[in-house]
Amino acid sequence: MLALEARLPRIRRAPALAVALIGPGRVGRALLDRIARQAPADWALQAIIDSRWTYRPSHDDGCWTTDARNLTKRQPHELARLPELLCHRASDRQVIIDTTASQEVAACHGQWVRQGIDLVSANKLALADDGPDWPLLIEAVREGRYGASATVGAGLPVIDSLNRLHAAGETVTEIRAVLSGSLSLICERIDNGWAPAQAVQEAGMRGLSEPDPRSDLSGLDVARKLVILARLAGVPLQLSSIRQQSLVPEPLKGIELSEIVSRLREFDADILAAFEPLGRDDGDSRVLYQARLESNGIGRAGLQSVNRQDPMARISDVDNRIEIRSDCYESSPLVIEGPGAGVEVTALALWSDLVRISRCEKSGR
Repeated sequence: MLALEARLPRIRRAPALAVALIGPGRVGRALLDRIARQAPADWALQAIIDSRWTYRPSHDDGCWTTDARNLTKRQPHELARLPELLCHRASDRQVIIDTTASQEVAACHGQWVRQGIDLVSANKLALADDGPDWPLLIEAVREGRYGASATVGAGLPVIDSLNRLHAAGETVTEIRAVLSGSLSLICERIDNGWAPAQAVQEAGMRGLSEPDPRSDLSGLDVARKLVILARLAGVPLQLSSIRQQSLVPEPLKGIELSEIVSRLREFDADILAAFEPLGRDDGDSRVLYQARLESNGIGRAGLQSVNRQDPMARISDVDNRIEIRSDCYESSPLVIEGPGAGVEVTALALWSDLVRISRCEKSGR
């Protein structure tokens, strides 16, 4: 009997989850470590895609893997073929994880959702874009088909909180928030007398800022996050309509990325000029880069002088703080506060969304 069993082919159930990850950078690698350590045996890592290549399992022998080291077959990356790769072998559901800041990848999100593929994303560009796909993607977030916890607050429960308020029929009347861990750090350091170039370099060394620090200093990253929060709250805010303050001096805009760090100190005085009118040397207040969705639906993002008695002024280092006012939270806002940047907390947010999607019943679509 044992000999007969040994001759029978092994029959293995299709995996519960077929996963592809785009962007194996610092956050992507931290997430892959979690997948290798914690993923159930019936998850399959089908592809890892970087800016040039797609890595796949070397042997199509039915051996599912959650170990990225087993993905050694390399071919030029084709985002259009990613759904085909995920569906190459049967699985209960397919998930694409986007840890990039790529517009090319973000432009595919709507198509993938329409194809019935679930997404987990740290890429803000798709949800904050003014194009035609954002209502579809916001609805996918509400339905649990699109994990977006890492797009705002590095996993703080702000997305979930807005989803619950919206599902309960609450009208969000105002959002006031500090939404950038890197700008929180930079503003705090400048408040304490640091040169802007020194503060920006520290944010980069700690992995808090984008590869191009101008993305943070321009306020565009904050504006995108505010758009996502507003849309989840039911306010159809457009990115193009936000009144956004940039801290990037005009001469700095035309410099090559490779020269930014070495030449940033040349523009310290220009950046400090934006802080001076706000009384950064006044011991009774501090300067924060703050985002605000006002009751009339207008969005703003820029430097604000905040009295040190204000709870918003007590955030430190890389913290984010989001205050949400609604019908039931009018006199005292719903407050969410904690680390708003960092590789590990962002990877944890992505992992949590991935686990949640794996446990949800797949809807017919």
